[in-house]
Amino acid sequence: VKLTPHRNRLVCHYCGFEKSLPRICPNCDCDHEAFVQVGVGTASIEEAVNFHFPKARVLRLDRDTTEARGSLESIVEDFSTQKADILIGTQMVAKGHDFPDVTLVGILLAEMGLAVPDFRAFERTFQLLLQVSGRAGRALHPGRVILQSFQPEHPIFAALEKFQGLEDYEKFVSQEIRKRLELNYPPSGKLVLLKFDGLEASLVAAAAKEVAQALQKIDPKKIQALGPVVSPISKLRNRYRWQVLVKASNSATMQKSIQWILEGWEKQKMERRFKSRLIVDVDPMQMM
Repeated sequence: VKLTPHRNRLVCHYCGFEKSLPRICPNCDCDHEAFVQVGVGTASIEEAVNFHFPKARVLRLDRDTTEARGSLESIVEDFSTQKADILIGTQMVAKGHDFPDVTLVGILLAEMGLAVPDFRAFERTFQLLLQVSGRAGRALHPGRVILQSFQPEHPIFAALEKFQGLEDYEKFVSQEIRKRLELNYPPSGKLVLLKFDGLEASLVAAAAKEVAQALQKIDPKKIQALGPVVSPISKLRNRYRWQVLVKASNSATMQKSIQWILEGWEKQKMERRFKSRLIVDVDPMQMM
């Protein structure tokens, strides 16, 4: 997992690991002044906004600016009482805040959530974009929303452009449910994510493969085992990660199959044999 620059340190957003920004490149011994930070974050956006709107009062709401106790409430209060003209922030800006005088909302890299390997990616992206769009035009003055994306032709943006209210939301939901019915995803099917992790990559892969092969011997009309595959976050806290996604048509079949797997895992002492840990995530909320 890449580390993200925050002021003078590098931070892992998954496990909280931190380290100082290196002064010397470990590969070429080059001084840190030759390093270039690649990518667009809230700090970069703030810098660009200050350049283009030098007279505007700008606030930033993100991990760095909300570390101190009470800082989140202070920033929200300042923006709500018009002590600032522009608020730049991460997803935390979208949820639960009422800014009645906001008339323009801009969303950068609006398609980012669509790349998450999860069957709910469209739903969650649609919800988030609707939420943040709803910050504009909440009082007397009408609002405007501008989305920036490298995939403007994506169907989700066409749905948002035509969005008028409840009827369009119900249309989007029914389309999503139809896709899930075809693929036996919830709400029609049941899901369990089997997660394997350990210190030796080859042993973790072998453990995941053995469990997946056992599940694949069950009647495919009753249960499906997708995988094994390397987890999207393939290594965390020095532990290698693999996973198997199990789909079943009903809870009884799923429960019986997973119980059979757990009994075999214990009986064959697979945790010791493969030096790996098995975690059973029922109705997983995320696939990472």
